Amino acid sequence: MLGKVIEFPFDTVKVRLQSQPDTRPLRYSGPIDCIRQSIAQDGIRGLYRGISPPLVGAAAENSALFFGVSWLQSRQR
Repeated sequence: MLGKVIEFPFDTVKVRLQSQPDTRPLRYSGPIDCIRQSIAQDGIRGLYRGISPPLVGAAAENSALFFGVSWLQSRQR
């Protein structure tokens, strides 16, 4: 889950840059500009908007992995 917390702002910036329309002037001139504008507009929380579903998914994935490994180890005994 810590990985998601570290990774999520970079993914947010990537998506914002990729979703800029080609038909209008660019809103962001690059990743640093996107980070600056996002923080100026919404604060640091703006970079983490929408993080709940990925955190729930990461928790479910890790619990399934730990359950699966534990189950397999108990079957080998």
